[in-house]
Amino acid sequence: MEAFQNNYTKVINYSNNIEKYNQEDLYKSVVDLRSIHGEMLGGFYKNLDKDLNNHQNKLELSFFDSMIDTTRKVLQLAESKFNMNNSLPSQVVNTQQNGGTKYDINNFKDKPMLMLFHAKWCGHCVQFMPSWLKLKGGYADHSKINMVEISDKNASLIKEYNINGFPTIKLYDGKKFHDYNGGRDINNIREFVNHKLKMQAIKD
Repeated sequence: MEAFQNNYTKVINYSNNIEKYNQEDLYKSVVDLRSIHGEMLGGFYKNLDKDLNNHQNKLELSFFDSMIDTTRKVLQLAESKFNMNNSLPSQVVNTQQNGGTKYDINNFKDKPMLMLFHAKWCGHCVQFMPSWLKLKGGYADHSKINMVEISDKNASLIKEYNINGFPTIKLYDGKKFHDYNGGRDINNIREFVNHKLKMQAIKD
C-alpha cells in the first residue's frame, strides 16, 4: 500500500506540472510514468489473491484500481504532449528547425555529424532520449560537431542509411560514416566520437 501511495504522489506531481515541461522533461515523465503504471498493475494483480469477500480488501483493491486509472490518464496526457511537440519539423533532419529557419542537412556536411535514428513507438528510444538530449545540450561542442535526430517517419533517410532497428547512432566524420555499436551511455558515446574524430568534439 505504501509503495502505491508513494508512486501515486509522483503521478499527481507529474499531472500538476506536465503543461510546464520542456521536451526533455516530457521524455523523462513518459518513461517514469510507464514504469509506475507497470509497477502498479503488477501490485494490483499480486493483491487479487486476497479474500474479495472481505470488505476492507475490496475497498483497498478499488482504491488501487482508481490510482492505476489515474496514472494511465496522466501517462496518456504526457505522451500526447510529447508526440504533439515531436510532430514538429525539428524531428525531420532535412527540414529541421534552427531558430525558426529551415535548413537542409547537406549544408552541414562540411562538419562532423552525430545522427540518432529513432521512433516514437520504440521503448528503448524513449528511455535513451533524455541521455541523448543531455549529451546534445550540455556536452557537445557545436562548433565541432552537429547532433541531429532522424525520426522513422523520414522513410527516405531511413532507407538511404540502411537503418534496420532503433535507436541507431551513426557518426559522419566529414568523409565517411561510422556505426556506433556501444552502450547507450553518455561516456561511451563521447569516447567513441572523440576517438573517431581524433579531437575533443564532445566535451566531458
